[in-house]
Amino acid sequence: MGKKIYITRTRRSLNKISDYIRGELKRQDLTQEQLADRIGVKQQTLSKWLKNPKVLKLENFIDIIQELHTPKEEAAELICTEK
Repeated sequence: MGKKIYITRTRRSLNKISDYIRGELKRQDLTQEQLADRIGVKQQTLSKWLKNPKVLKLENFIDIIQELHTPKEEAAELICTEK
């Protein structure tokens, strides 16, 4: 039987997502406002997601990782665990 994949919602995994987005903003020299404009939300909304990634919906996460040009494999590692 193959490995089962689970979407993680632990505090550690949520912080990993937030840390990744912040790191990519810095690496790509983008502001929260620039990223928010690119994905069609207010900067305050993006800031809220980064402070409390628990409220970040999957479709919003996908918009962010697509805009940051995150490879699919890396994005999957951010939100999934194998068991």
